[in-house]
Amino acid sequence: KPTGPRQRTIPVRNPSDIMREPLSAFVLYALEQHMENKEEDAGAMEARDLAKLYGERWLALDATERLPFEQMAEALEPPRCTKLANKQEERKSLGQVSPAEPTSAAV
Repeated sequence: KPTGPRQRTIPVRNPSDIMREPLSAFVLYALEQHMENKEEDAGAMEARDLAKLYGERWLALDATERLPFEQMAEALEPPRCTKLANKQEERKSLGQVSPAEPTSAAV
């Protein structure tokens, strides 16, 4: 009989299984902005306000400023998208509906 606090075991997942969608150029930009301004922004704003601020900054960027983030997003995209596409095709062949696809009852 254990006498100490009960230990919970958490299954370890492969990160590529957790992240179903590839990171967009905007998300990569927002992560960089957050890392650069972590000390300034952290105490002053809530997460939704930070997301709004980063979105406004993203929209203010011109195409040349967005290009590095778009290239990074493209570089990250193929393996995850291929894996996701394969899973979706496998579900369709088994007659299962993907969570992202609406069913006729939900429409």
